[in-house]
Amino acid sequence: MKVDRRFSQVVRTIWSHPKFRKLSKPKPNAQTLVLRLLVAPEMTGVPGIFKAWDAALAADLGWPLSAFRKCLTEVIEAGWAVYDEETGVFWLPNALEQEANQPANPNVVRSWRTPLAELPESKLKTLAIEKLVTWAKDKGDSWSIALEEALGKRSAMSSPNPSGKSGPKALVEGSPKQEHEHEHEKEQEHDPPKPPEGDDGDDSASRLIACPKDLALPEQIIEGLMGTCGATREQVLAEVQEFKSYWTIGGGMGRTFSRGMWLRKCRERIRQRLSEANSGRPASNTARQIAPLDGPGPADPAIAERNRRALEAHERRVQAELDAEVAS
Repeated sequence: MKVDRRFSQVVRTIWSHPKFRKLSKPKPNAQTLVLRLLVAPEMTGVPGIFKAWDAALAADLGWPLSAFRKCLTEVIEAGWAVYDEETGVFWLPNALEQEANQPANPNVVRSWRTPLAELPESKLKTLAIEKLVTWAKDKGDSWSIALEEALGKRSAMSSPNPSGKSGPKALVEGSPKQEHEHEHEKEQEHDPPKPPEGDDGDDSASRLIACPKDLALPEQIIEGLMGTCGATREQVLAEVQEFKSYWTIGGGMGRTFSRGMWLRKCRERIRQRLSEANSGRPASNTARQIAPLDGPGPADPAIAERNRRALEAHERRVQAELDAEVAS
């Protein structure tokens, strides 16, 4: 029987969207819980495994803990998920079987190194990694090598072809700075001097394209944003996901820029959003002050309103900037 591969992209932060949270809530049930786990804002770059305590999820859904655990038992028995009560880690064993969760290339797998390392050690983590190893072997040697690097079992420098591409021009070095390269590009993943407007360095990089679904900031830029904005890696990556969602399936869908311009737009948008969200507040409080679309949101209504206004003002500025560039 032919498997239906159709799917719809859903932004993970829908669970914390103010308009969504105002809708009537379902009573405790296993189907809603499955959806909450599949589209979990707690999810990292590694499909199907993340840390979230059952009590926190129950509170987020507005369910009594006892009712949540009853639904969770049903979900676990049906094979949808596994939960480690000691470490608070969820694992969805079949996550990588969904086409929407498939990484674009081996470099994406390399980017799993940090989220995998941050998960607490447990039997569940070991089982999940074993399944990832089997999956990578089925995909091919380049994927297995990438996963070994992500697990710290192989040096990135020893990988002859980090992108998994063939051909005489394949990159030799496999540093994390070379993650998420475009299908038709060889990019040196660092923060280069900004070229003249409209010129991204070469003909390949300057082609006008829609926002790439595999768009990702180089590691050096991520670390720079973490330092200048006082943000965590998870917050920066969540902002990248928000940026891509807006320009690929949201209100900005259809715009075209060069790949280099998309990277700069993404970097600047994240820098401004995180800076605005933390204006007048200590950087250490970043996790509690990000705009409502980026997580559960701050408990203080005044902070939430300030974030909302800052977000709307920023979106207007970005849109005006993009409109001006398109017109020119």
